[in-house]
Amino acid sequence: MHIKKIFLFITTVAVIAISACKKDSNAINNNNNTTGKKDTTSTPTKKSGTYVYVAGNVTSSLSVPVATYWANGKAHALADSTSESYAYAIATADTNVYIAGIAHNAATYWKNSVATALINGSMALGITVSGSDVYVAGVSNLNGTNVATYWKNGTAITLTDDLTPSVAVSIVVSGGDVYVAGYLAAAGNINTVCYWKNGAIQNVSTTSTSTFGNSSFGSIGLAVAGSDVYITGAVENGTDTQVIATLWKNGTPTSLTTDGDKISSAANAILVSGATVYVAGYDDNVATYWINGTAYQLNSNAQQYMATSIAVSSDVYAVGGNDVYVSGFSGYSTTNAVYWKNGNLVTLSTRNSTTCGIGIVKY
Repeated sequence: MHIKKIFLFITTVAVIAISACKKDSNAINNNNNTTGKKDTTSTPTKKSGTYVYVAGNVTSSLSVPVATYWANGKAHALADSTSESYAYAIATADTNVYIAGIAHNAATYWKNSVATALINGSMALGITVSGSDVYVAGVSNLNGTNVATYWKNGTAITLTDDLTPSVAVSIVVSGGDVYVAGYLAAAGNINTVCYWKNGAIQNVSTTSTSTFGNSSFGSIGLAVAGSDVYITGAVENGTDTQVIATLWKNGTPTSLTTDGDKISSAANAILVSGATVYVAGYDDNVATYWINGTAYQLNSNAQQYMATSIAVSSDVYAVGGNDVYVSGFSGYSTTNAVYWKNGNLVTLSTRNSTTCGIGIVKY
């Protein structure tokens, strides 16, 4: 994309004009009006088959961004266009679909389109489900400072104090442990990628920057498989001119591209299935996903695309036994929501729109 890294100043919580994307729950172990009660709404009856759910945002005819999801290509607005709303993450559990974002200036999550608001002036950037518990990662405001926060069934847990701005982007529950990935604002405009395990911070890199991704807050992917913790993002190259798509496994970084002196790349999302690690992002103008480090490009350089999330679904007829789904969007200042199934492009909207995540449900 020929995009130098963008410094991510964390000031006050505000609605962001472009969506961020978060990992969906197809990865292994990889939220004023809050009731604190568990959401027990059920999914509508569907015909049997595989449903592809993509979450994102569509600009209405009134030029207002509206949190939206697509079910097998059909768009469904999660809010009206009287005020701005945004979807930032999606998770699927059983036949239920959960989406995290913002509505009416409050962190919000939707279960099967039914909204639960959390705290005004906050943001919901990641979501996962463990049993009947819904976990949401994001940002709340503490004494004027953005603070990494997660909510369990509507109850907020802050992860830092109000001395250093911080952001929680992705969340995973594994073996009863709660993992949250995000970053801290640091000196020199470097945003230190880190994660918290049960509230205790674990630094990943003191020289990393959060992914440019597709929002001012960037995108950080998180997956946990057994004792292994995987995080995706980006780091600066040696001359501070580009960022390089990076995967950390237990804190050890691996660059996913080798052309970081010339072009920028980023890793926006990750899932782990068995021994296979899937990562989605971009390399220059090209939406890209990686399987165990091998890159697969989803478009040519003729048009700019970005991949925002990835999911797999078992299929005995597919190559390798899995269908690979990747959400994304085309363009830059004006974008169109898309996804790919096994490399085949599906356009979701011809309006100005983006995606933030993808999930597969079999009814």
